[in-house]
Amino acid sequence: MNTRKSPISELRLYLTYLAQHIKSRMSYRADFVIANLLFVFMAASQILFVSLVFSQVRQINGWGFWEVLLIYGLSSLTIAVCQCFTGIVTHLPYMIIRGEFDQMLTRPVSPLWLMMMSRFNDRWLVTIFIRLLVLLIAAGHVFSPVKWSTIALLAGFFVCGLTITVAINVIFAALAFHVLEIRALYHLYLGDLYNLSYYPLTIYGGFLQLLLTWVFPLAFVSFVPISYLVEKTSYARLAALPPLVAVAMVVLARHLWRTGLRAYESTGS
Repeated sequence: MNTRKSPISELRLYLTYLAQHIKSRMSYRADFVIANLLFVFMAASQILFVSLVFSQVRQINGWGFWEVLLIYGLSSLTIAVCQCFTGIVTHLPYMIIRGEFDQMLTRPVSPLWLMMMSRFNDRWLVTIFIRLLVLLIAAGHVFSPVKWSTIALLAGFFVCGLTITVAINVIFAALAFHVLEIRALYHLYLGDLYNLSYYPLTIYGGFLQLLLTWVFPLAFVSFVPISYLVEKTSYARLAALPPLVAVAMVVLARHLWRTGLRAYESTGS
């Protein structure tokens, strides 16, 4: 059995692959620009939607325009970074069908790392900076003047949220070892459920609040942290949970991935 590389070696290998990918993509600048412009348009349309809503009302369930943009900024930045660097892992069903995943198992690097290295989703690259800018501008309005302690808390909550979303991606990938059609459920999560996390959770009914807090813990990505920072809603009392939820999701993702990988290897694939 091949000896796996250390985490540090795998990280260096990933950065090398990333640099090579960026160089190759620069050979197709038009494709890179068009793809990023489409994602910029998507982000702009989401911000425009919020602006149009607040052109008709001053508040939504107690939340003002800049507070909602703060939630949107943190949530959308988190998923953009997540998809940019780890979204490829959810393509595992296609890799299994085409036999590409079998080739990864013969190499002395974690197949999970190899999948992440195989494709860097640079379509999200420009929109990452736009969403970060939205977050910073909204924070400047909500917390004026912005304190370093607030910036530190936002950064910490971002890391927790990113960990949660990456773990969810890995969980969906792990489930593909058992159900190849899991991508349909993933598209429901990414295309519908995650978009709900861009707005205050309290505008939804009880079922959706329960679903987005304890089944798909997206409330801990942005709504709970922002509720704590602006001291609104009862969800602020859950502000200590994002790090714990992040750890729990990593443990679950790791267990499901290892279990699924062992089951896959035992089939002789």
